[in-house]
Order: sequence, then structure tokens, then C-alpha cells
Amino acid sequence: MKKLMLAGAAALALSGCGGGSGGSSGGGGTPPTGGGGGAPTITTNGNISVAEDNIGPVELSASVAGASFSLSGGADQALFRQSGNRFEFRAPVSFETPRDANGDNVYEVELTVTANGQSDSKLFKISVTDAKEGIDAVRVASGLGQLGVATRKGFNQVVAVRSDMSLVQYDVTTKAVTELGTPKGLGTGHDAILALGHMDSGDGDEWLIAADRMAGEVVILYYANGLDQDPFEVENVPFTDPGEIWVSIFGRDVALGDNGSKAAAYSASDPFGNVRYFTPNGSGGGSLSFYANGFHKPVLTGDFWVDLNDNVNEYNSPGSNHFGWGQFEGEMATGWTPDSPQGVTFPMFKQGSGSGALESFLITGAASVSYVTSDLSDYFVTTRDGKIFTYSTIYAQEWGLPGWERRDADFAPDAGSLDAVVASFLVDDQPVGGSMRFPLIVDADGEIFLVR
Repeated sequence: MKKLMLAGAAALALSGCGGGSGGSSGGGGTPPTGGGGGAPTITTNGNISVAEDNIGPVELSASVAGASFSLSGGADQALFRQSGNRFEFRAPVSFETPRDANGDNVYEVELTVTANGQSDSKLFKISVTDAKEGIDAVRVASGLGQLGVATRKGFNQVVAVRSDMSLVQYDVTTKAVTELGTPKGLGTGHDAILALGHMDSGDGDEWLIAADRMAGEVVILYYANGLDQDPFEVENVPFTDPGEIWVSIFGRDVALGDNGSKAAAYSASDPFGNVRYFTPNGSGGGSLSFYANGFHKPVLTGDFWVDLNDNVNEYNSPGSNHFGWGQFEGEMATGWTPDSPQGVTFPMFKQGSGSGALESFLITGAASVSYVTSDLSDYFVTTRDGKIFTYSTIYAQEWGLPGWERRDADFAPDAGSLDAVVASFLVDDQPVGGSMRFPLIVDADGEIFLVR
């Protein structure tokens, strides 16, 4: 992938304008002239089209020599700066998150030209257009059946689960699709595979699988040497309300939802609302140990843990701590008062609650989050209803801009469609030795997409 969010500025693309110039503003210069005296006018076209992720500058010209320019008004004046005969945006503009006064991606700013003791003003309208920003989503597999959950196996294979509990594997390097069948021990008495994870331990083909059994009971199974061998039952957990069932697995990490109880998530001794890690005992079995607590509906993605709270989504690097659900987020359970928030792992970043276009109600069904740049400045989030969001820490922290952008149109694939995302992962698109990692997205209707 070339880029998801631009960290720098490119030159403005101008249309219907007297000219454009790259580089930073400043220094001034003498505008082109159309005569020696008289009342000045601005001759630069006032209607300008700009591709998103640009700042400028725009070069101004006047009808007389020796003219000077200044910002003098317009609904969006505060978003611009001017020096000499150039003006530009103070920070890159985004099509997905417009910041103009009425949110229509048309920015209005008035410039005034002064010469010979006289002045004239002109209202500029700068239209920001959408750009894919280097994103190329390609469908690499289709016709895999109705898929429910998926996991990554190493960095070049993805395994997905069909509604009948059979597994199918896609190899990113060879493009091969392999049928893995139904894991041994599943079938009668099990309604569905809720989550699965492959352990990249190098000690064998080890798996953890969570299955729904008998109306609300979740069983965690360990396969020590392949899915065709008898599993070891690690534990079974009864959810009091089948509607509260929530399980996520990645590698050897296992997470359960809070079972409708914030108090359970607050407790490190309760399996609900916690993340635990599995340790094999060397004899085909093993056990789960506490790792972190304070989750509502945790999603384990390997790189980050996402908590799908009522009002906010958290993104934290994995680590042992209390992640805050039931303590400083949401409403507290009746009759329960939490301790002061000591030892809480605060979110790396979060979405605010509310009803705006980018507020948390839109991504409460997040399927995954991953970083996409080596400096951990850019992230992308996929949701279970096919929405794509990106977050730029550079936008948010360095420029004070909205870090979130909804990017469905930019991620539109060359074939098929992203309707209901099951999972997304970073995978190797090339053999080891020359590999680069790219997002791979698994869709519920049996399609897999690679994003470069």
C-alpha cells in the first residue's frame, strides 16, 4: 500500500486558474501586471478544484503592478494563511472529514488586493475532491461460502470458518485455496465456531477454538497437533444470557465478553470481561491464565485490542492491565462503586460518543484494527457491516485535525464488494526476504481482498 493517510503536503491541483506553484508559502514576489495604474482587481480565477490531502499554495495575480494581498473574510478564513502573493490551507484538507463552515467540501475565503490607494476583494471557492490516496483493493479469492469468523496463520495464510463449521484456507503467497474440513470433535451438540486462533509457536500445528454448545455454554478447545486430532477441553463457560455471548481468540490469547456485567469486567478473577493466555502443559492439555481485564466486548487482532463499548472504542497495545470498562467508561452498575482508576491502561485513541458522522455508534461492530505504517502513525478499522475507517495520529496530534476518516469509497475493490467484514489482518504479499505487509480483508459472503 502506498499510503492510507498522507503525512505531508503535495502541490495543489488547480483547475480554471491562472496558475499554481508547489512548495511552501512565503517570500511574496511581484504579481503579473495588466497595466501601470488604476484600481486593482484580482485576476486569478475564484473557482478552484483541489484534490484532498493538499495545502497549496495558490499563486495570486493582479491587474496592476505593485499590488499587495491580504485575507479579508469568508466563512472559512481561519483555515487559510497568506503571505505575499500566495495563500494556502493551514493544514491538509480531507474529503472524508470536511472542515468548511457548512461541511460541503467547498471552502470560502475572501482575498483583498490593494494598489494605488485603492482595493478590491474577491471571494474564492475551493472545492475539495475525493482521491483514493494510493489505495488499491483487489479481490484475490471468491466463492468460499458463507463465512463467520477467520484468523491469520503465520503472515501468509488466512483460515476462515463457514456456517457449517468447515474451515477453508487461503495462501497469500501461492494464491491456493485449501479445504481443511471440520475440526475433530465438533458437530453434534455444537451450534457454531465462535472464534479460533493458530499458535505460531513453531512446536506444531496448535489451535484454540471456541464453540457454542447447548444454548449459551461456550467451550474452549485446544488442538495440540492439528485439527484432525482429538481436542483437549480447556474449559466451558456458561453465559447467563445467550444474547451476551462474545468470544475472541488470537494466537494463544482468549477473550470473553463481560456477560452483561461491568462488575465482572472489573474483577481480575472473573473470566468474563477479561483476556487470558493459554499455556500448553506438554501432554496435550493446558490452562488459561489472567492477562488483562476491564473489557465489554473485546476484539483481539494481534497488533491491538479493541473494546467495543457502548460509547467508545479503545485501541491499546496488548499488555497486562485494567483497560477501564466498568470503571471510567459508560454507566456504572446499580449499587456498585468502582475504585479510583489506578493502574488503568488508557486508550491509545478513541472515538467520541454522539450522533455525528464519525461517532462511535458507527463502529461498535468493529471487526479488526491494525497499524499500516512502521512508525505506528496510521491505522485502519474494518467493521462488520462493511465500513472502513482510518485514523492518523499525525493528523490528530501534530495538526490538531480529526484523526478519524471514513474511507469506504477509497477501499472500493476492483471486483465484488465489502458488505460484512469478518476480519482483517496484515499479511505478507511476497515471499520472505522481500516481503511487505498489507491489509487483507475477509468478507462474510466468501470473498477475500488484498489492499496494497
